[in-house]
Amino acid sequence: MEQLEHRIVLHGDALERANAEFISQQMPNYGRVWASFFGNDGTNHLIAIEGVGEELEVKRKKVSQYTYTCLESIICLRHFAKKYLKGEYAIPMSASSEYLQFLSDFMAIHAHMGRIHDQVKEITSEFPLEGFVNPFKAIYEERHAIVHGHRMPFAVANGEVLFPEIENSDDRRKWYDTKHWDQLQPAYFVSLSDQLTQKVTMATSELNLFFGKIYAKMKTEFGNLRVMFPTDRLATLHTEVGMYSDPANPSGVHSIATNENQSGHA
Repeated sequence: MEQLEHRIVLHGDALERANAEFISQQMPNYGRVWASFFGNDGTNHLIAIEGVGEELEVKRKKVSQYTYTCLESIICLRHFAKKYLKGEYAIPMSASSEYLQFLSDFMAIHAHMGRIHDQVKEITSEFPLEGFVNPFKAIYEERHAIVHGHRMPFAVANGEVLFPEIENSDDRRKWYDTKHWDQLQPAYFVSLSDQLTQKVTMATSELNLFFGKIYAKMKTEFGNLRVMFPTDRLATLHTEVGMYSDPANPSGVHSIATNENQSGHA
């Protein structure tokens, strides 16, 4: 993974470079897809792949955007999980700026969850996976109730936010936007910190597994075609410059280093 992290640090964009360690350790399959089929030409554009057909190139461009969007959202979710870590924050129940910021963050958290679901769906529309079931379906349904439904109830105890688990059922311990606030039992509310940490951990793992499947699929579709980074091209150029044909022996190829040693040069 050190080589992958090094490549991202050298060639990734600002977001990828800042999160190179996270990508290499927890999202390595994103790194594999990126390093093999997308890359960065230094101007935040894809590296061209020589010999790729027009139809496959269109798919490549689309999927590069979808995968990057997934990465962006999971990084944002990790930010929120750290921000609302248990014992590290306090939310006053008032119309203060902190309270309004929390309400905005809470909506953003679930918007990012739904966004990942949608991008995974888009990726598999370009590179279908046999028997694949979107692992973010349940999270997407939760997001729907929060983003499109009326405000869900929550409580604050000792500065920590507690809220009901979300499920479309008659269970009085669970929330859905078909219920009234007074139908729930606050005694069953759970910690935002615990739930968010659990969901972000799950989403990270599932997304990495998904990218692994996409990597395998794209290897099949692209065959031996891969991106070549500027440093790879430079290494290839150095190899070519370091070789020459001996006029006295046109059929033989010798390295410059070998020739200099034979001539007695240091």
